[in-house]
Amino acid sequence: KMTSDNHIIYMKNTRNQSDDDVNTLKLLKSIDILIIKTQKGSKKLQKLIENNKNPEIIRYIHNLIKPNLYSIINNKFGNYFFQKLIPLLDYSLRSEFWGMIFNNFLTISQNEFGNHVLQTLITYSTGNIHEEKVIFNYINQYFYSLAFDTFGKFIVLKAISIFSDLYKERLIKKVEENLNSLIFNINSVVIVKKYIKIVNSNRD
Repeated sequence: KMTSDNHIIYMKNTRNQSDDDVNTLKLLKSIDILIIKTQKGSKKLQKLIENNKNPEIIRYIHNLIKPNLYSIINNKFGNYFFQKLIPLLDYSLRSEFWGMIFNNFLTISQNEFGNHVLQTLITYSTGNIHEEKVIFNYINQYFYSLAFDTFGKFIVLKAISIFSDLYKERLIKKVEENLNSLIFNINSVVIVKKYIKIVNSNRD
């Protein structure tokens, strides 16, 4: 495991690494990562990763935020940073991310800000059968709690809209099995409407 100083030394000694990369790591080392939870800090770090997509920088930031992952995801400003970071995560980092939120998946899904992060993560995980399986298992485990919730319903909607065929079909089946309950709830009824649209589309 690399320390902050080791990361900087590594960057200096790796071919094709610019001075900007090294300076970015020095900057990250000097700040309190919790500035992500402020409007100014979130914008500053969003701009930083937009201008420097070096995988080592992304991994370093990922490691910095891990101890405060839950509070940053559910933060008004932190969630915007995560939505910028997620497209830059490779499979291994996304997998690590899914593992870290295991115990908090439902509460993040039901959070006004956190659910946007999970929707983005679902978007960039779709197409990878292993990640879709993890997401499906989460949704399956908490299906009613998600479907009946003001924000949680959007997690189900996102997955059923963009999943690959295998897990989309499993979600469709899950909805079919629970239509009688879903149709009478103000939140879950939108899932039923999406289900009807998908089924009708498949018949065309």
